[in-house]
Amino acid sequence: MLDKFGIVLVTIDPKRDTPKTMKAFRDQHKLSPKRWTFLHGTPDQILELAVLLGVKYKKTSKTDYAHSNIITTLDQKGVIKYRQLGLAQNPKKTVDTIKQLLKHKHKHKHRHKHKH
Repeated sequence: MLDKFGIVLVTIDPKRDTPKTMKAFRDQHKLSPKRWTFLHGTPDQILELAVLLGVKYKKTSKTDYAHSNIITTLDQKGVIKYRQLGLAQNPKKTVDTIKQLLKHKHKHKHRHKHKH
């Protein structure tokens, strides 16, 4: 089931976080491209996604940003299922939501297979 679980990180600094530097970061930290997706876009695209996900950010210096600390759990269709606000929170609800999504997907997959 975990092979269907992925993590997406989106840059809010597209000038500094180029696709090349993001790939280098992923490689340096040995993050599997099968599980970890790094997204880069135009400032307008990033802002649009941030608004949709409820993430706020602003540039505070030439190289730094202040931003919301939100972990958003989406289902396979992109529907928000849970949002963890703040990094110092107990991750149990986030983990439970992910487990439920994986379990539901796994059951749906098997039910679908048996129909054929």
